[in-house]
Amino acid sequence: MATLWQEFCSRWKDGCGSSLCSGAKKCLAKGKIPCDILFVGEAPNGAADLLGVPFIDEIGLIMDDVIKKAQAEHLRCAFTNIVCCVPRDPMDYSEEVPPPGEAILTCRRRLLEFIELCGPKLIMAVGNYAENALRDMHSEDEITTSVAWMPHPATVLYARPYGGYEFRRLVDTLTKAVAENFAGAS
Repeated sequence: MATLWQEFCSRWKDGCGSSLCSGAKKCLAKGKIPCDILFVGEAPNGAADLLGVPFIDEIGLIMDDVIKKAQAEHLRCAFTNIVCCVPRDPMDYSEEVPPPGEAILTCRRRLLEFIELCGPKLIMAVGNYAENALRDMHSEDEITTSVAWMPHPATVLYARPYGGYEFRRLVDTLTKAVAENFAGAS
């Protein structure tokens, strides 16, 4: 008998049917399911698509550090994106671009199903595209879970000096969201 996770993966193995799905590996999720905190990013990058796992390489390392510094490592965390395929420029396929609105809307059913599967107490929107998509879903009562926003970890990569204020901003944002949603949890 298949687990709920296996059924989810099987249902979405070919993507959601958006314009992004052809040729992508469908980067679905990673982490502990069910979870306490679900981090929802914008879209996988090429490396994540290659491995089929979101929030890897530099972004994953930054997120691991942020979770540790925010003292949230005792909470069960899961990671996904608002779209599960890499958005690429149709004129230059090697160039990654922000997720198009059509793909965000088409992939929404998958994301809603994943949120239900995870049952998080807190959803962290990672980046502006994730914030906007989750805000829309929340305002339309598609999700009732508490949603907080944090800057995309890529801001740390481009900050001078490396990290500094931007890293602290990510840690402070997560620390505040955890304090507001997990008061008294240990």
